[in-house]
Amino acid sequence: MLRWVATLIVAFFIVGCGGGSDSSNGSSVAYKSATIGHNGYDFSKDDNNASWENQDGYTIAWTNNGMKYSEGESWGSAVWFGVNAQDDQSKHLFMYDAGEVSLDSISSVDESKWQNIGDAEKSLQVNHVYVLKALDGYVKLKVISVNSTTEIHEVSFDAQYQYSTTTAF
Repeated sequence: MLRWVATLIVAFFIVGCGGGSDSSNGSSVAYKSATIGHNGYDFSKDDNNASWENQDGYTIAWTNNGMKYSEGESWGSAVWFGVNAQDDQSKHLFMYDAGEVSLDSISSVDESKWQNIGDAEKSLQVNHVYVLKALDGYVKLKVISVNSTTEIHEVSFDAQYQYSTTTAF
């Protein structure tokens, strides 16, 4: 009898604990992981070597915003993300920092938060979630780690992300 109860308890924990969830972020959503570098990234195709016309963005060792750095930052001191979806008419860089939140907490794009072109642009911060407009959709991503260097072709960051064709995730 005791063996049967022990077997039942073990079976409950194996089946009842949501074995299909992504344990790395505590979510039932299976986020993709990527290392994103200077050669660009196409989020809709999960391609880290996309051609220039298909890149949603790329890493750079300098601010993409008219060389206006946030306090304590300078060329080669960190990693910035250049977003290819830009609109010179609206003067917006289609990306914003949602802060140190979970990816699950972002359920839709808040277009009122797009960063103004010309504002000091903060470098990518570990554990921050960013929302951006891709060329063919939208992305929310969490920066896991950054590799900053003055070698512009070597800057990269590791991220978890979710792509959507709409403003809803």
